[in-house]
Amino acid sequence: MIAEFAAQNFEAAFWNEEQQCLYDVINGRDKDASVRPNQIFAVSVPYTMLSAEKALKVVEKVRDELLTPVGLRSLSPKDPQYVGIYQGSPLQRDGSYHQGTVWGWLLGPFVEAHFRVYDDRLAALRFLVKRDWRRIFNWTLRSISSLAASGQ
Repeated sequence: MIAEFAAQNFEAAFWNEEQQCLYDVINGRDKDASVRPNQIFAVSVPYTMLSAEKALKVVEKVRDELLTPVGLRSLSPKDPQYVGIYQGSPLQRDGSYHQGTVWGWLLGPFVEAHFRVYDDRLAALRFLVKRDWRRIFNWTLRSISSLAASGQ
């Protein structure tokens, strides 16, 4: 009863009919239509508040616009704010941090969401096997090393 009410209100508030996915942020009447990976969590959790049809559309949108061989982009390349290369001064890097950077750890929630909408463990396993794990591992080590070197 309460869960159904919450789910109906969640979909009504967050569903972006034009983009066929979830809004990233809602602040009063302002709705941010940026396509970001945050929406994959609404599908990857055990009890989603999305209908099966809309959960599938979220996974497809994230797959089509954010998925790379090594992780999910933090912003769709179709967005005018997208920054495809994380480089430059600390200020420039800070400004691009969530504007397209690929995050390997988001593959886990994506695979979980993929499994939930397709209910196919073999497809999820195939997806994982196709990843470039050597590159993911090396990038992860470099990012940890960079953080350690910078004292963070």
